[in-house]
Amino acid sequence: MAIEKNEHYTKYISRKIVFIFSIIFILISCDTIGPPTPLPEYESIDEAPAWSPDGEWIAYWHFNPIISDTTYPTGLYIIDSNGVDRKLFVHGYAYNPDWSPDGEKIVFTNGNIFIIDVNTKEINQLTEKGSDFFPNWSPDSTKISFDRSGTSDTVGTWIIDLITLTQNRFGFFSQLDWAPSNDKIVYSGSSDSKKSNSQIWLASSDGSNQQKLSTNDFLDNRYPKWSTDNNRIVWEVSKRNTIYSEIWIMDNDGKNQYYLVEGYYPSWSPDNKRIVCSKPVDDKIALFIIDIATKEIKQITF
Repeated sequence: MAIEKNEHYTKYISRKIVFIFSIIFILISCDTIGPPTPLPEYESIDEAPAWSPDGEWIAYWHFNPIISDTTYPTGLYIIDSNGVDRKLFVHGYAYNPDWSPDGEKIVFTNGNIFIIDVNTKEINQLTEKGSDFFPNWSPDSTKISFDRSGTSDTVGTWIIDLITLTQNRFGFFSQLDWAPSNDKIVYSGSSDSKKSNSQIWLASSDGSNQQKLSTNDFLDNRYPKWSTDNNRIVWEVSKRNTIYSEIWIMDNDGKNQYYLVEGYYPSWSPDNKRIVCSKPVDDKIALFIIDIATKEIKQITF
């Protein structure tokens, strides 16, 4: 049984690499929000879930390799936390959704950063480089951070001021997440330029006072997210000697680190009692909700 799961993950990771490069090609050649190249042999993939501030909805990206299938096409969706009411918001490649603090808008990327109004479905484009990913809203709603790939002149974490619409590079790391108190940030970055393994770091909101929180330099640590009460951080860890990913939780100072469940792309519920994440199941990648106290797991997309 373990061998079957390992083969499943190997198949998924190898195809994901091919998929990422196909997306890069699409983004270079086209500025529109179009469906990506299909991933063969996978029925569907649900990734990058983000819980709404009111706790009712989860935004996520769904990939359907069958372009002609109009029943559940590739796109940005929201679904209620019971997995019942599913709604398509953006057709095509619309990844890494993050809700505005008031729950009225969702920021996402297709290589450029966009904002969609939840009520009117109006979409506004914020960037046009074609190499911008992992957008994240600041707690005061005035800024959005994102990762930009490219040359040494452009790569790193950037911040958009939503009042002036100016963009400035903030640091040479990735996947920034603001603390709800707005005085701290957490992010993923290498300990030094020679190490390929990423770690989870804590810093003041201006980027000063950097402190490494994750404790294993030989594993990749990614996608850190603050709990809404400011007290804990959830993140993803690559599992030693395997291609599995695990979800871990720690206190906001790095203490009391513990394993929760296998999975990736974790996101807190607003009451901090549950985590939603992506997990492989059969020939799909689906969304699951995990009760932190009981470890009970519930699948919400199929």
